[in-house]
Amino acid sequence: MKNLLTKYILLNKKNIMFGVLATVFYSFISFDEQGFYPVALLMCPSLLFTFVVGKMCYMEDPDATQQFLLSLPITKRDLVFEKNIVSYLCIAAGVAIASFMKFLADIIMKREFGWNINLIIIFIVLSILYNTIYIFLNYKFDYSKVQFTSFILVGIMVVVIKFGNDIINTINASGFWMFACIGIVTMALNYLVLRKTASL
Repeated sequence: MKNLLTKYILLNKKNIMFGVLATVFYSFISFDEQGFYPVALLMCPSLLFTFVVGKMCYMEDPDATQQFLLSLPITKRDLVFEKNIVSYLCIAAGVAIASFMKFLADIIMKREFGWNINLIIIFIVLSILYNTIYIFLNYKFDYSKVQFTSFILVGIMVVVIKFGNDIINTINASGFWMFACIGIVTMALNYLVLRKTASL
């Protein structure tokens, strides 16, 4: 798995660089208004995922490429879990960039500073669910069939922009442990779905 991840980084250097640049650029939305932070939390990990994992799925989509990879001492399970691990790294980096930009915006705009851990957990959960669906559909069908998932992301983004403040208030009124449990259940589902994906 370590060699596979090293290969992934070496082959994907340009996409990783463009993904980080696009994510940093998009995270400037936090300067506009404090309510846009949830949008940044949703889109920053998704942009990184699209540039890094999505591009790799596209490159591996032709039958010849996938057959070549599987002819190496690499199993389909390795390929699936490699993308899942990279997707978690994309989520962590995306959330870190969005949160840092919010921190910067709050200082420069002299706004009240504070991170909402519950809010961050919810958007990490949404990112995990989106990434899991994407990877599953890519291996269940092929890359062309996963393109419609971007509409799901756009739909969620519209809801977050329109009801962002209401979402924050609802999350603030709920307990941290409830969201922690939701996160644990989501990760368990993620593991089960990807394990099933690897056996397709």
